[in-house]
Amino acid sequence: MTAAAAAPLRPLITTPSRALPVAAVFPAAVYVADPTTGRVVLTLVTRDGVPHPNAVRLQTATGDRPFAGIRDRDRIRCGDNRVDLPTGSVIVTRWWSPRPALGRLVPARLIAAVDRVQAEVATRTAPLASDLRERFADLTLAVATGCEQQAVAAVDRLLGLGAGLTPTGDDLVAGLLAATTTLGSAMPPGAGLAVPSREALAAVADRVGARADVATTPISAALLRHAVQGEVCGPAAQVLRVLAGSPGSARRHPDDALTGLLRVGGTSGRDLALGLCAGAGLVAAGSPRTAPRLHVSSRSS
Repeated sequence: MTAAAAAPLRPLITTPSRALPVAAVFPAAVYVADPTTGRVVLTLVTRDGVPHPNAVRLQTATGDRPFAGIRDRDRIRCGDNRVDLPTGSVIVTRWWSPRPALGRLVPARLIAAVDRVQAEVATRTAPLASDLRERFADLTLAVATGCEQQAVAAVDRLLGLGAGLTPTGDDLVAGLLAATTTLGSAMPPGAGLAVPSREALAAVADRVGARADVATTPISAALLRHAVQGEVCGPAAQVLRVLAGSPGSARRHPDDALTGLLRVGGTSGRDLALGLCAGAGLVAAGSPRTAPRLHVSSRSS
């Protein structure tokens, strides 16, 4: 089986082969951990699975059952440009970047894109629970006003909040961090977040790095660490390109990009989209005195 691997995995995959424990198995994904730390470091996904920022994406579909016979706590070998499974060897033949390349941004266009995407999310999804909405608003306001202590306290109240492998609070934080990192670096000189807001974001990123392992699930903790670096799953990267107005298919078909993200997980796609929009709003507004608008559907959940 051939596969494409996320660029952050290059040190793991190109070094000599070693045995790694399986942390979790699903029909479309196998999560693999570091034997020393227990952290999830690699995800094998099928062609129709979600290409996480730490993914080796097979050319094989889920229906072909490429992960049949793999069980939790099994060990697989990874290295020498391959991953050896009970069902066969996965050969890495190419690499892809989970951090989208964006051109220079125009702040006014970014603001318009944020409004458009937020409105679409509000129309097509159920609303956030009130406690999540309030806690996330606290985080965005603390970042916007450059209040480091309040930002750290707010992220503590979000990490691990919600059900599932990637709780809603984590996905909101991941989206915000990924958007401010990628979009912030693409802003023209003199635009974007002011220094106090950048320092508040750095404090949030440090807090996520320090607490993710104990505050949430191993799978979500891994994705949060990637988000700090601006690295996201493929569908989220497409929405970032839409927000940035980058050339390519995402710009020509923005609804398709958002549809792809909203299909991720039970609520993860919605939560990542809201996080991305909030982060983009912070970057576009250049540290406003109030938090960016957080649109959610008025429909009952």
